[in-house]
Amino acid sequence: MAEEVLRYSRDCRERHHSEMVWNIEVHQRLLEKIFRARHPPHLVDFLSCHAATITKEHLSITTRPKLVDFYIHVNPRV
Repeated sequence: MAEEVLRYSRDCRERHHSEMVWNIEVHQRLLEKIFRARHPPHLVDFLSCHAATITKEHLSITTRPKLVDFYIHVNPRV
């Protein structure tokens, strides 16, 4: 399974793919293997959120706001 993620990451690097392609081809696959390795329900999971920003309360003084590609959350129903 790690070989699959490695293969996609090599392909993205060699072809100079955009961040969006990396997110779909590599990051999402990696997060699935980490957080969704077993059958649902998942206590800790992730979701894609390509337009979310980090709230000011969670940024350091020197950090500029950035967009978030994925977020990890605890599922209270599990």
